[in-house]
Amino acid sequence: MILTTTFLIITVLVILLIVDKCAEAAAVDVTLKMYHNDTTICSAGISGVGCDFKFTMVFEGVSSSLTYKTVVTTDFTADASNNINFKTGNDALKSGVFNPITINLNSVEDLKMKVNVVDADYLFDDKISDFTMNLDIKGKSSNVEHLVKHTTAQGSGQFQISYKVYCDGNHGGIGCCGCINNYYNTNCTKFCQPINNFTCDSNGDHICKPNYYNTSCNVHCVPTSRYNCSRNGTRGCLGRWTGDKCDVQTPCPSGKFGMNCSVNCTAVPNQYTCNSTTGEKVCETHWTGSECDSCSPNYYGANCDTFCQASSAMNCSNTGEKECLGHFTGQNCSLCETGWYGSGCDLYCDLNSTLWTCDDHGNKICSGERTEANCTECIQDWYGLDCSVNCTAVPNQYTCNSTTGEKVC
Repeated sequence: MILTTTFLIITVLVILLIVDKCAEAAAVDVTLKMYHNDTTICSAGISGVGCDFKFTMVFEGVSSSLTYKTVVTTDFTADASNNINFKTGNDALKSGVFNPITINLNSVEDLKMKVNVVDADYLFDDKISDFTMNLDIKGKSSNVEHLVKHTTAQGSGQFQISYKVYCDGNHGGIGCCGCINNYYNTNCTKFCQPINNFTCDSNGDHICKPNYYNTSCNVHCVPTSRYNCSRNGTRGCLGRWTGDKCDVQTPCPSGKFGMNCSVNCTAVPNQYTCNSTTGEKVCETHWTGSECDSCSPNYYGANCDTFCQASSAMNCSNTGEKECLGHFTGQNCSLCETGWYGSGCDLYCDLNSTLWTCDDHGNKICSGERTEANCTECIQDWYGLDCSVNCTAVPNQYTCNSTTGEKVC
């Protein structure tokens, strides 16, 4: 129950604040435009042309007992068609009455305009018409001309006027319940005109644009890595930066780096140094990683100074030692083992054989008079275990033993 009551009180206060924004008073300019009547009541006027119309106008507040009465007592002589086109300006309505007619309202409210029209004669005035026109003040925008027409019930007459509402003070809008441009708060008394440096909130207070500070938003400050900007636009130095412009940097203790000297770094010879600003580790040759604790590719050893690049001829151990593959040998695994030849050390040739010798490419060179791939056959006309017996058969005289090479008669 207490919460509900509190909510209602707050709601009422908010409504009162909104209502307070409406103007307390206003002025209305009513301009007479044209009057026409086809009446046959009046005879030719004083000028002998048309009726001599006299107008009495009474303005009354719809929501109050206030009455604003203006009476135009001078006759207006119509033309032959009983038309009057009212002029504007000083004494336009005669008897010192201006057109437009200004009505000063003590409160912003709608008006009733009661009009009485008679034909002015020497002895008696002839009644022409009585009618009422409603002027919407609270529902119309200020400083805008609003046209109103009235046609009599019989359709024989028409009266045209226009009116414009002027709000009190700096109020404006519909029903004078707003502020004119650049005026704010409930009484429309606070002036705020947006410029390059700021905009205005609903209360007329300055809202500074980015990088502008102070209540007037006239202090320019752009935050950087060296300083922030306070609410009044003064620089607040960061980390080790100091001075009026935060352009002087105090040194960090040995082994400390970074904006707040919070980064630790101690250089290790031949492994890494320390960036003089950030304290980031800068790896020496053959070291890598964020902590410079790994060897670069193809480098091994405690100091990453042993080079070894794996290939088809060798692998590399964890310490960078070369481990020859297949039949490769030598310090750099660039030689072939004895008896092995070719770029891949994959061609074998037995150097201990009595049947052949080997060339530099591992090809067999048969000994004596031998032939075939494995040097196991003797060439033509040579015989014996070592192909050392020569025998050439003579037809009709002798042949040669196929094994020993002896002549067979």
